[in-house]
Amino acid sequence: MKSVPIIAILAWICVNCTTPMPIPVETEYHFPEPTKMIDTLTQWQALQLAIALTESRFNPDAEGTADDRGILQIRPIYVAEVNRITGENYQPTDAFDIEKSLEMFALLQDYHNPEHDIDRAIWLHNKSANYRRNVLDNLELIYRMERVRNALTK
Repeated sequence: MKSVPIIAILAWICVNCTTPMPIPVETEYHFPEPTKMIDTLTQWQALQLAIALTESRFNPDAEGTADDRGILQIRPIYVAEVNRITGENYQPTDAFDIEKSLEMFALLQDYHNPEHDIDRAIWLHNKSANYRRNVLDNLELIYRMERVRNALTK
């Protein structure tokens, strides 16, 4: 009989055995509570993971139907805006590079969202209410997984 690592079992439980919290679409914001979780991740890093999970399931080679690419599904217009802001010369294919993709995300957010407001960050990446709900659900999942990981490493 093949043994399954405990982390795989716990991850499966986190994903499949909990009832997701309903996230309202109204202007009232209900962000997952990061208390007692962020030993290793900042709330901003957890958001980046949630967006990557929502966009590509962490696949840096992902390609969407709207010319979006990479782990964050960055479009050429996004790359052009980052180049306008910074004077750099990023290429649309740079979205396939995880580090460059996250760097472009950070540059765009630092310019248009310097306070790193979570809701604004989601809105800047995709303005759909359904997308916001998916990112917040995935943010809650990241928090749950991180709580389990922190418990395992203590």
